Amino acid sequence: AGPPASFRSRLRTTIDAGEHAEAERILASAMGSHRLDAEVQLLAAVVLLEQGRHREAAAAARRALYLDPRLSVAALTLGSALRRGGDLRGARRAYRVAAVQLACQPATAEVPLGDGERAGGLLRTVESLLAMAGTDR
Repeated sequence: AGPPASFRSRLRTTIDAGEHAEAERILASAMGSHRLDAEVQLLAAVVLLEQGRHREAAAAARRALYLDPRLSVAALTLGSALRRGGDLRGARRAYRVAAVQLACQPATAEVPLGDGERAGGLLRTVESLLAMAGTDR
């Protein structure tokens, strides 16, 4: 079983408040019993990305994708971590994965672990990120 339902909202609240040390403490606690949970790895990636720890964020996003290859928000997070870390080619690859995953869902479908985002809206965001990341040369 995954982490308790309250875990995600508590962690999101600490992230939104900029309380990174508390977010790390909550994650460290969750890692003990839920290390193989894609949501825990995704949230770790988000915390690390917000702290500017791009390489570690990319590694956590990759773990989330390994645990759940259909998790489009993990592919999006991976793309953002790679882009911020200067790996535009890797970022484009991750964004394309997210775009394909999102395009396979109905536009009105709620994206798993996407904080209420709908597939169509998130797909437009990913397409914008792809355009900003440029094209392979």
